[in-house]
Amino acid sequence: MILSKSDLPRLLKEHYATVEFDIDSIQRREIGATYYDRHHSFNNIDDLRAFLTEKSAEAPMCSTALWVSPDAYAGKGNASTTWKKKNWQGADLSFDLDCDHIDGYESMPYKKQIKEMADHTLRLVNILESEFGAKEIVITFSGRRGFHVRVLDEAYRLLDSKTRRSIMHYLMGEKINVREIMRGMDFNSFKGEVKCSMYPRTHGGWAGKLRMATERVMSELELSKEPTQYAIDFINKYHTKKITTKQSNELINRMISPMARQQITKNGDVRAFLGQKATKTFMLNTLDMFFNYAKELYAVELDTSVTGDVRRLLRMPGGVNLKQGYPCMVIEKEHLEDIDLLFFSAEMVFGHEEVQVVVNQPVSIQGYRDFKLDKGTHTLPMCEAMLVLCQS
Repeated sequence: MILSKSDLPRLLKEHYATVEFDIDSIQRREIGATYYDRHHSFNNIDDLRAFLTEKSAEAPMCSTALWVSPDAYAGKGNASTTWKKKNWQGADLSFDLDCDHIDGYESMPYKKQIKEMADHTLRLVNILESEFGAKEIVITFSGRRGFHVRVLDEAYRLLDSKTRRSIMHYLMGEKINVREIMRGMDFNSFKGEVKCSMYPRTHGGWAGKLRMATERVMSELELSKEPTQYAIDFINKYHTKKITTKQSNELINRMISPMARQQITKNGDVRAFLGQKATKTFMLNTLDMFFNYAKELYAVELDTSVTGDVRRLLRMPGGVNLKQGYPCMVIEKEHLEDIDLLFFSAEMVFGHEEVQVVVNQPVSIQGYRDFKLDKGTHTLPMCEAMLVLCQS
């Protein structure tokens, strides 16, 4: 079989004719053949399959919201009437994790980009389970740069946009006032009452995470063969506030002092760690430094436009991401833990039967393996042929 880009519509039809679509509450979901061809609904998977096959749908979409009349549409320019007619009944608590939110992703091989986002997605799922008590979570590989996560628990479906954004900010470690997550903080120097201490690592939320991150720094300093250089590098990377040379040197000296480190690892006592002469500003800025490190360890990178949008369409599991060539598919936590398993599962959708594919000009392909092809006809497994057809 010799394939060219013109075969994509046929290949999509064949794919939609047999693929398993995994869509809960389909009668209440708004469906789109693309993001712009929306306001459709179907009673069952067979009707959906017929629709997508007929359209050779290039980007099948499904709403995170549940509607009474998901196909209601009042016409262009009448959005408010459209949403009223649809009659919103709730929405999945949804998250979009995309590698373009990671610094330096452009220089990463594609497999490393996906590994980075898989780590963030696994972190998100673990937090949703352990801190938010989520029981029913659907994880989807988008087929291109990342993952979607939806919480289906009824307890979260009626949340308004503001509350959803608050959850998102918490997960990202944003809009957190470090003073509010401290166990004790008193800067009444007039009375001689100056204290600044952290909660134990077992404390919930960012208070515990701040303590864990700080203790990790102290442990790494203990093990470092060059603790002074470690401290310098750490301050340069994570201390984002204005700091004088004198303050920087003092902070370095405290970080490399075993006795000072013991004060913060044993008791969480920031004032004792920094010394009795430490100013309020110096202590707060040092806390911000440790919090920046905590965010690197425990925060989740999210697309901020998605979680608060209670009418959002996301890529439908069962579709194919034509920007990349991989299927959009529901996965399990084990796929996030084992990136090779993820790619194997994605490749098996189209299989490894060898086909020939025509390339009209030299092309660089990103996938489980990145490779280049010259102009001409090449023999590839079908799963890689799809990457070539979509990326060339």
